[in-house]
Amino acid sequence: MGYRVTLFESKKELGGLLTHGFPSYRLPREVVERDLGIINKMGIEIKFNTEVGKDVSSETLRQSTMRSLLRGYRWNRTDSARL
Repeated sequence: MGYRVTLFESKKELGGLLTHGFPSYRLPREVVERDLGIINKMGIEIKFNTEVGKDVSSETLRQSTMRSLLRGYRWNRTDSARL
């Protein structure tokens, strides 16, 4: 029971800032992979290489059956991030 969750990941692997932003001496890769494994086991649908606002529009998601939309951005993003 509950909600079906779809996660849009702009990279080819899951993790975002955790896998691409921190050096392994600060955040060991094994720790990140263990935690990401939990997400995979939960049955969350993950769409890789898909950036919201570029590959799929926010408006398209709002008009779909999705009940909630949360967006995360890279810190070095140059455009404004408005919900």
